[in-house]
Amino acid sequence: MTPVAFIEKILPPAYILRADGSKVAPVVGMPLYPGDTIVVEQGGFAEVKTLDERVFPLFSNEEFLFEELSEVGDPDKPKFVF
Repeated sequence: MTPVAFIEKILPPAYILRADGSKVAPVVGMPLYPGDTIVVEQGGFAEVKTLDERVFPLFSNEEFLFEELSEVGDPDKPKFVF
C-alpha cells in the first residue's frame, strides 16, 4: 500500500489508529496510509506532510482520518484530495 502522508513533527500524547484497529506511537518520518487516523490528545501536537508537499498541523484534541487519494490537476505536479 502506498503512503498518503508522513509525520513531520510529533509532540506526545498522540497515536495512530491503523485501519486494522491497532494503535501505534507516531514517530517522525512514519508513513500514514489510507484508513489511518492520527489522534492528538490534550497537550499534544503533530505536523503531517502530504505527498503533494502540503504541511498541516494537528493540535490538542484533534484527529484526522486519511482516506484514499485522488489526483487532480497537472500530472507532473499532482495535488491530492483526501
